[in-house]
Amino acid sequence: YREYAPHPALAPYVQCYWSISPTPLPVTNRILPDGCLDIVAGLTDSVCEIIVVGTMQRAELHPVSTRQTYVGVRFKPGGAFPFLRLPLHEITDNELNLNELWTIPGLSEQVYEADSPYAQLERLEALLLSRCPTGMDALLANALHEVRLFNGVVRVKDLALRFALSERQLERRFRDHIGLTPKAFARLTRFRTAAVALQTNRFIPLDDVAQNSGYYDQAHFIHDFK
Repeated sequence: YREYAPHPALAPYVQCYWSISPTPLPVTNRILPDGCLDIVAGLTDSVCEIIVVGTMQRAELHPVSTRQTYVGVRFKPGGAFPFLRLPLHEITDNELNLNELWTIPGLSEQVYEADSPYAQLERLEALLLSRCPTGMDALLANALHEVRLFNGVVRVKDLALRFALSERQLERRFRDHIGLTPKAFARLTRFRTAAVALQTNRFIPLDDVAQNSGYYDQAHFIHDFK
């Protein structure tokens, strides 16, 4: 598994590009939800399929074949909407063939014919650059920053007041642009904060992780992880 930085013009929208190369033996990749949406190209010896993977709300176990390569674009939360122009809650916990959104003759063939994962990603990057929008929703970007700043420990009511919106207006914005409600995104952000802490220090006491991540108590923390 490798990650690559996006073109500077795409940096406001794209978190990274990534690739997974075949392994000698089959392995299972655990994918944790992170509020991001991905465009993923799966390549075998004879075919390339490009799909849009919606925002996930639960972890998934994904088998990695010994004969398949994957390359992908991971958008930042809110970063995919200006490109896809689709209410993203419609594909939350789901996937869609990219051809159903964009009619681009020969795209799969162009990606398939590239001779390395990096070259395959360059083909996808060229596509995104040709469709690069003028900017993200500024209010939404500020709301996302606020949620991250407090590691997800925010109340939706307070967030709506902060940006002079009703709770319903804020929820519609989040659902359309990210695929999650503000409450679900905040919960996911808090979960990611705890997960990173556990990955950084495997010997840290769980009650410390729970407290530092903003959980009410350890039981609540464990329930969220399950």
